[in-house]
Amino acid sequence: MKNYLRYLPNTQTNNILNENFFIYQFYKSSQKLSHKFNQSIAKFGIISVQFAILYLIQESKEPNQKQLGEGLGIDKASMVKFLNGLEELNYITRTEDQTDRRIKIVSLTTQGMKVVKQINIIRLNVEKKFLSDKLTLTEMRSFYSLMRKIASQE
Repeated sequence: MKNYLRYLPNTQTNNILNENFFIYQFYKSSQKLSHKFNQSIAKFGIISVQFAILYLIQESKEPNQKQLGEGLGIDKASMVKFLNGLEELNYITRTEDQTDRRIKIVSLTTQGMKVVKQINIIRLNVEKKFLSDKLTLTEMRSFYSLMRKIASQE
């Protein structure tokens, strides 16, 4: 297939994939949305995955690093890197668990709580704009419902 694609103009390749492969369509849409969101939150010094970490901390009761990594599917080394960045920005603190010093409890700082609120508003606006350019309100509601259903599959 590589040899065949080599001779097709990029737009023709994209058209073939867009018409035939759901996974490609889903991937391209996800890339576009992530790019728009990352551009919108760049002024906060973080990227979308770091916002997901902040949001999960906010919604969880004193999560530790391991729980955050498992919840978001992030390996230990990457999680440490992301958390270091968030700590440098004074969005989080890490403290040792009282019963096991190897466990680090992650908490939002006051600044982190403010940032989560601000970015969540941005996230909602980016998502709404991204979808409303192509979908009606009824279609958007159906899409959200279907995405939750798909995402909950194991």
